[in-house]
Amino acid sequence: MYEGVWVTDYKSLKGLATALRQGLIEASRQKAITAGREGIRDFVYNYITGKEFMLHIEAVVNAYKQMSEDLDGEKRSMNRIWKKREKQIDTVLSNVTGIVGSIQGLVGGEKALPQVEPLTLEAIADEEEETLE
Repeated sequence: MYEGVWVTDYKSLKGLATALRQGLIEASRQKAITAGREGIRDFVYNYITGKEFMLHIEAVVNAYKQMSEDLDGEKRSMNRIWKKREKQIDTVLSNVTGIVGSIQGLVGGEKALPQVEPLTLEAIADEEEETLE
């Protein structure tokens, strides 16, 4: 480089031209990236500060609220269903226990009938301990 001008001989001309060409391509690419970056930055800023973005955010928040309300309603419904089912199960067990007790009373006590293991005091006590844990 002599006073701002590239000076070369004929043998080096092709290599120098290739190097200069690559330098110009890279410079052009960097300029395009920088210009694109400015444009993208402006676009993103305008989008975020615009009404469309706020409408999207509002829609997401509203969907979240609705999903949360639906989930709470489902929890209440399931708790109601579970309590009803629990009551039915308790009623069945109570009636089976009553039937076994009535039959034992009619035939002469516990010794006259085969033992129903899940209805023994020990089994019931073990079950209650497991429930408490």
